[in-house]
Amino acid sequence: MRYFAFLLAGMLLFFQGSHAKTPSPAQKPSPREICYGDKNAPVVMIEYSSFTCSVCNIFVRDILPFLQKEFIRKGKVFLITRDYPMNGVDLKATLILQASPNPSVLHESIFKSQDQWIHEKKPLKAIADIALRSGMTAEQINLALSDKKMQLLLTKIRQENEEKYNIDGLPVFIIGSKVISGLPPWRKLRKTLNQALVHVRSGKPLDTFGKN
Repeated sequence: MRYFAFLLAGMLLFFQGSHAKTPSPAQKPSPREICYGDKNAPVVMIEYSSFTCSVCNIFVRDILPFLQKEFIRKGKVFLITRDYPMNGVDLKATLILQASPNPSVLHESIFKSQDQWIHEKKPLKAIADIALRSGMTAEQINLALSDKKMQLLLTKIRQENEEKYNIDGLPVFIIGSKVISGLPPWRKLRKTLNQALVHVRSGKPLDTFGKN
């Protein structure tokens, strides 16, 4: 945890010099989230991930298709993906995503091409190129990268969730009160989701699932 506290402090010093509503000027900025499925589904699963996380990429590439087929498209699970920047590249990529007119498309595009841009000398330029191909303009990207309020908000939210869920690695999945650190095999995740469905269908609130 000391490492992440140090990283957060470094991020703050460095950066000081779909399916979400765009806040009006009178509203405080709020991060956009990537959502899959019906928000009224009986089970809600929250994922915390970052763009430079290779295991998070495995989830998008290898697990998400099964999750969509067996649970999301059948109205059983609503998935909320929240960006959890771990470094400067993550944070800047998230800022670009926040300004995208097609955040869900851009989110998957960045992850699916991670194997290419992660090895670039200038990974942010490669991510910006992906954003351009996804419908953003250079002006939108530049404005997003200079949004200091969103930079500070994302860093603050990251710190709050680190403390709340004791996050020391990614991805992290939240189902009710159950916190899953790391990427479980699909068979294990499917079993957990089915247990959550049984829990809810028995009349118990989702937030009591996973409580000791």
